[in-house]
Amino acid sequence: MSRRPPSPVVAARFIAGRPGAPLATMAMASALLALAPGLSAQSAQDAPSGLQRSEIATRTSMGKVSGSRLAKYTVFGAAAGAGLAMGYWAVSERGQRGSNCEPLDCALPYLTITGAIAGLFLARELETQRIALTPREGNTVEFSTLAAPLLSPPNWAESADSLLVVASDSGVQVLNTQLAKPAATARRAAGLRAIRQVALLPSRSAVVLGTGTALFETPLLTGPARRVSDGAVSALASNGSAVLSASGTTLRLMRDGQNSVTDTLVTSLPVNSLIWDARANHWWATTDSSLTAITVTEQGLRSGDALSIPPGARRVAVGSNYLAIALGDAGLLVYPRASLSATRDGGVISPLRMVGEPRFVFDVEFLGDTLYAAGGVDGVYRIELTPEPRIIDSSRQFPFATLVRNLNGKMWVGDRGRQEMIRVEQK
Repeated sequence: MSRRPPSPVVAARFIAGRPGAPLATMAMASALLALAPGLSAQSAQDAPSGLQRSEIATRTSMGKVSGSRLAKYTVFGAAAGAGLAMGYWAVSERGQRGSNCEPLDCALPYLTITGAIAGLFLARELETQRIALTPREGNTVEFSTLAAPLLSPPNWAESADSLLVVASDSGVQVLNTQLAKPAATARRAAGLRAIRQVALLPSRSAVVLGTGTALFETPLLTGPARRVSDGAVSALASNGSAVLSASGTTLRLMRDGQNSVTDTLVTSLPVNSLIWDARANHWWATTDSSLTAITVTEQGLRSGDALSIPPGARRVAVGSNYLAIALGDAGLLVYPRASLSATRDGGVISPLRMVGEPRFVFDVEFLGDTLYAAGGVDGVYRIELTPEPRIIDSSRQFPFATLVRNLNGKMWVGDRGRQEMIRVEQK
């Protein structure tokens, strides 16, 4: 029966508590004790259970601990300990040495071993951080960036022409992206709180705001906001001349030239995202279990056949050849447009799904047929969809990326960590 080696904490306590240990030895052991809780926590993660096990297995399969780096830090720690021991011996007087500690049988071995242990565990910690920052799939990419500062972290963003309209807890900022250094040219709805989403109405130079209490409309640059309808807004989308909003299970349409809701539709489940699909000429609506096409007819709003999807839909993105859904921690779902057409003709749908990486998908957006995904602390991913979804590369330049938007062929990233909207381009 094999015995487990003592933990760094036990070893450090033994060294520090040994009678006659020199002050330098006790100081080094104390440093190791300070380091040990983090190391013990890391060791506890090495053998987790359930979901944690698969997550760590994914990380370690993509990066290995460097043995040469561990050896280098261990040797460096041992050398530092030996140097400290000899320095202690050189500057101290024999009468001041605790318990007549001699260099060869006391200070030197204890500090050398302690330094080696500290160097080893420091190397392990640095290696763990390096592996955590290494892409688990694809390569690392460094974008050329141009940032526009915000008053508070972005909640939502929409674009039209050269303007980027960003909603946050401090209201709405209208960014002019044509400036050499993009900046806010107007600030709207500063008095409203809990602004969740925005939609643009270029035909009337207006911004429609979805909040936790009602639907509002305000002129794009100046003028007061007005309440359109009551009820918390859970989703919002515009086709340029009309706005479709969701309040729980109720969909409401505000047509061009109208100042109030003209059509409504009640769905079976609460709607959590909406988007206009110009290529298909209808809206897409998602609930926690379905994706449905919403069309406008002479009789009003009409819903099509519902496609079953995993729960957790956060946003739908539409491209020329694909439709993608960000599912949060459930991954990413991609539908080829050909398969969506096949379902209307009685065919079988064939969605593509990515799980595991990115670990959490906050938002998705197309730039051509390349899909960008905002992965929070994991940064921004670029995903190729042909012949099947595959991560090309990822960037950790963004502390907490939650938004991605395509504006005139340029990708913009909403970073809640830096409170900025950042234009990214390949170098």
